[in-house]
Amino acid sequence: MGYTSNITNRVDGKKYLISTAADKNAGGWQTAVLKPRLFGIPDLLHPAMFIGALDEKHARQVHARVENIVAELPPSEWESAKWELFEKILDNAFPQADVSADEVQGATLTATERSRFFSRLSLDAAPRLGNEAKRDSLIVVAAGIIELALEDTVIAFIDPEDEASSERKGRFAFEQMTFALHCIGRFAFTDATAKKRQAFMDDLVFSVGPLLWQIAAFDVAEDRFALFFGERYVKRRC
Repeated sequence: MGYTSNITNRVDGKKYLISTAADKNAGGWQTAVLKPRLFGIPDLLHPAMFIGALDEKHARQVHARVENIVAELPPSEWESAKWELFEKILDNAFPQADVSADEVQGATLTATERSRFFSRLSLDAAPRLGNEAKRDSLIVVAAGIIELALEDTVIAFIDPEDEASSERKGRFAFEQMTFALHCIGRFAFTDATAKKRQAFMDDLVFSVGPLLWQIAAFDVAEDRFALFFGERYVKRRC
């Protein structure tokens, strides 16, 4: 079950296919904007935009908003519009207005869950990344980002007079990961490869997230943790 639309962009005059469907493997719903290729056949492998939703109710809202984005904005502005929409999805899904300023970024997890997750995110978590990276080059990059951040944690907090807590180390490592993703998305693409940035970064971010969930947040619902991680990454990009 899902929804599809054919939308013509007023700027470039091209027609784009918007497809929204339930994700049976990861849960939730996914909306993809597909570019036309030869003879108008949609490019299924390289979506021009990709964004998730928690359930069918939110998926309908996302689909309608994406229709407006595709119809009215030039493709060069779709990425920024997507992240603005993503933040609104989070606000609608988790409308807690009474959290403190320090907790806003982690509003999709409880304080206890966040503390437990960060305290597990230490050097001894690295071996739990497993060997699946050998089968997927994107997972290799994602696992490398995590491992480097965990190694940096040890170096950054060597202080015999003031040893940091496990939770503080975990928070630092998590910040290192989100910053590394930000840098890759911002600086790792040339003019010749800029068009591939969005699809690659979506895939990379959604590869790092599940790995983190597997090694340090396994007792939290994966979709809630994915929103937590996505929210933190969005705020780092801003």
